[in-house]
Amino acid sequence: MIGSWLLYIVPHRLWFSAAADRCAAAIRNSSSSVRYAVGFAIALLGIMSRAHLIPSWGVGVPLVTFYPAVLFAAVLGGFGAGVLATPVLAIAAAYLFLDPVHPFRAGNSGEVFALALFISLGCLISLFVSISLAPLCVFVRSVEARGWGKTNLFGASKR
Repeated sequence: MIGSWLLYIVPHRLWFSAAADRCAAAIRNSSSSVRYAVGFAIALLGIMSRAHLIPSWGVGVPLVTFYPAVLFAAVLGGFGAGVLATPVLAIAAAYLFLDPVHPFRAGNSGEVFALALFISLGCLISLFVSISLAPLCVFVRSVEARGWGKTNLFGASKR
């Protein structure tokens, strides 16, 4: 129930304007290379935002900006983009933010577990988002095919 509300109501009523919603729909309906590029770009934004937070938070919470990045990559680019963003972010976390910094080896078993958990949760987030958005995409296509695109869900004309 809460997941449906977060995926349907909040992004489309509070966060997105009509132009952003059209842009997201254009990305979702574009070729797979464009969707994967968007997923990769969102992963890079997650890495840069985490690097920006190092002076104030340190490296204590390395995956804090990576979960939202996977979510946005999956919402905008679909399942494949979310799954692509997940290992990109996991590799960046292992190399840049986990102790010892910069070599590709795990400092302790807790960090290995955290990365494995992140990879599995990132794939699950991508799967759940793609399953949740599929009916909405079908509904939007049917509304557009019937010519109802000029009205909102309650039948009033858009201005």
